[in-house]
Amino acid sequence: MKVLIIVLLVTLSLSVQSFIDMPNHDNETLGSLWDSHIEGSLDPLEFQILKDKVEIDSYQDMLRLSDIEASFTYSKQKKRLKLNNSFSFNEALGIASDLNLYQSINIELSEENKNLLIKAQKEIETIEKAQLRPEEVREILLKTPDYAYYNNGEYKDTLKLFLICRKDRSYPCLFVLKDIFDQFVRNEDGQLWSMPALAQSKYGLAYNITNGQTPMGVHTMDSVMPEANRVGAFGKFRRVILNWVPSDSSIKHLIPAMSLSSLWWKQASLARDVGRKYLRIHGTGALNKDPSSKYYPHVRTSGCVSVREGMYPEAEYIDQRILLDKMMDAMNIAPTYNNEVEIKGMLYVLEIDSKEQKVSLADLKSIGVK
Repeated sequence: MKVLIIVLLVTLSLSVQSFIDMPNHDNETLGSLWDSHIEGSLDPLEFQILKDKVEIDSYQDMLRLSDIEASFTYSKQKKRLKLNNSFSFNEALGIASDLNLYQSINIELSEENKNLLIKAQKEIETIEKAQLRPEEVREILLKTPDYAYYNNGEYKDTLKLFLICRKDRSYPCLFVLKDIFDQFVRNEDGQLWSMPALAQSKYGLAYNITNGQTPMGVHTMDSVMPEANRVGAFGKFRRVILNWVPSDSSIKHLIPAMSLSSLWWKQASLARDVGRKYLRIHGTGALNKDPSSKYYPHVRTSGCVSVREGMYPEAEYIDQRILLDKMMDAMNIAPTYNNEVEIKGMLYVLEIDSKEQKVSLADLKSIGVK
């Protein structure tokens, strides 16, 4: 009996600790449980401990929780759920995004909800196929508005960080940066300052799904996390907080005229509307041990933007430290730990083409940005 109690206590302790150490999000019980469920690493005891603390705010939440619960039953038949009450278009977007991830439930829909779901699926696919023309990319980089009319000027005279990616996110993207005076940050030789980064999902999921790749679009950068905790997941340096632009009506203040009729920025809007949360820019405590991978020495994430970190045969990387310091320099403040909290601006995530190679400054030169 004593042995059984000790085993249970140890198991409980390990389960709670595994939840505390989950690398996917900063703070979200259901989101973290769902992440582990998709990954196949969710412990049944851990789920039983935490399921009553989960807040259900939407049909999407209800379906996620039902799928997790059903996965722990001994029945080989899928649980059937009826959704006859009308749901909103945003809820349809969320359900459509998760639909292929539900492994333990079957969903029965009213005709009205079925039609709404089909409409949502078409919206997701249309936005996923959005492409930027070279002239659009050039205009975004060279003629981004000054934010004076966005949110009462809160972001006026702040940073503009651009992440230039391929359609295939397995290839590293490239950061370039504009300072608070709307000038590109340059190296001593006059060349554009740049840094490689990765915006690829380690699960291979799309932009509209939790744990999917970082969506194209405009994201606000709002300081850093209070501390560099969870070093094993996020590295030794504080991560930059990314937030959604709260409404599509605001986008006209953040992108140049040519992009207003485009769809590229709607990936971030749709990801916002389906409830994706907690995107960051961060380093990593893990190492990429596969030199043959397209993204070596980068490490894929659960949806965030990651930069290189750690000791490799060719170099030791501390790119998050370099990025934080460079952003503080560009804000005309001393690059100190205390000043990291002052980091503020916009991040533009752009996909320029479908070439099968990492992005370089040569790609920007080809469209007249140098």
